Amino acid sequence: DGHAGPQGVILSTASESLSKTVQLLLLNFGILSRRRPQTDGCWHLDVTGQSAAVYSREIGFGLTRKQEALRAYLDGHHWFKKEEWEDEVVALEGRHAEVFDISVEETHRYAAQGFVNHNSYWHSTIMTQKALKPSEFVDFADHHSGTMATYGARLNPYKLGIELFRNIEHRWDTGKFGKEYEECDDLEKRRTWNKNLGLGRQKIFEARRVHNDITFIETFLTPDFCREHKMFSYAFQDQAGQYVIESREFHKIKQRLLFSLTNFGKPWIFVVDGNYRNRAELLLRHEHNGIDLRQDWAAATLANIQFIWNRPVHLQTIVEGKPTLLSFDGSEHSTRHLGESDEPKRSGPTKSR
Repeated sequence: DGHAGPQGVILSTASESLSKTVQLLLLNFGILSRRRPQTDGCWHLDVTGQSAAVYSREIGFGLTRKQEALRAYLDGHHWFKKEEWEDEVVALEGRHAEVFDISVEETHRYAAQGFVNHNSYWHSTIMTQKALKPSEFVDFADHHSGTMATYGARLNPYKLGIELFRNIEHRWDTGKFGKEYEECDDLEKRRTWNKNLGLGRQKIFEARRVHNDITFIETFLTPDFCREHKMFSYAFQDQAGQYVIESREFHKIKQRLLFSLTNFGKPWIFVVDGNYRNRAELLLRHEHNGIDLRQDWAAATLANIQFIWNRPVHLQTIVEGKPTLLSFDGSEHSTRHLGESDEPKRSGPTKSR
């Protein structure tokens, strides 16, 4: 049975399982409720505050007297005030259950999009060599060039993937790999190098079979490839107020690419101490890999974590080569440089994305 009164909406049932089912169904409407066992063996499902208003709007009662009682509750209470989003944890129970992961690994952008996806290596190869009629080449070229286009603000994974596969095929067809080629200092000889091995097609199938994006770029991205395709890394310069070219050095370009694929481009953050300075403050540490955190994002993230932690939150990182502690106490952000004596000992960190 269900009714409305001074305590909001109360649904009563003698079945515990039914109370759980109804509570779950209410969540589908965005209605929060609380189950309470009664001394007579029944279960009450309480709906109050904003959720009572949602219940009235989305479900409601059929009987006029119950509709009026619910309306009186909503009119007579400040239900529109912000509800507390926190609740007490009463128990932690370890259990095992079947979990089905139907997600697709997110790190196969360059290899897959350069090999099997539409407008990829095989698509362009088949279309240009086998499938197209002469009258269709212009339309295909227009469509294909749009997909392969490179824009200033981002790297096109379609373009990088297909060009790397073409580069692999060319290198293994001509023998531009191995100790002899790598040790050759004659630029003209390297440019015209051709052993006529014909191993390119075999190599690209091998690369697609055994590599993911990280090992694909780690293995096959070369200084020659970066120079040929005019690749560079860029960073935001505070003084100029805009993004500028940071470096054309091969190792920095490769590092940036690999970082974008490791942990999906998100920084690694460790929990170091949940009772920092013996004040129940939270201390985090950023595993710096050569790329500084964006300060505006770091500040916003600290504010969000502090909102949940309800105590000051600190983050150790490196800013412009200097060990730095970023802090937020709930009202003010602060930054200070650290010395060796400030480094806390790590014990059993928890890794988070």
